[in-house]
Amino acid sequence: MINRLENQILMLILVLFTSAHLYFVFDLYLDGYDRFIEIWYAIYKFLRFLFI
Repeated sequence: MINRLENQILMLILVLFTSAHLYFVFDLYLDGYDRFIEIWYAIYKFLRFLFI
């Protein structure tokens, strides 16, 4: 069960990473670097909340 949960978390991280990366590449033309940092900071806080 724990192993399955870890796999789900890893998949979630992978999906978030790829979607945020694609969003960043797309938004780079609109100079959205600050928003990209905000997204990653939100993801970081969420993961820290999960594991602590």
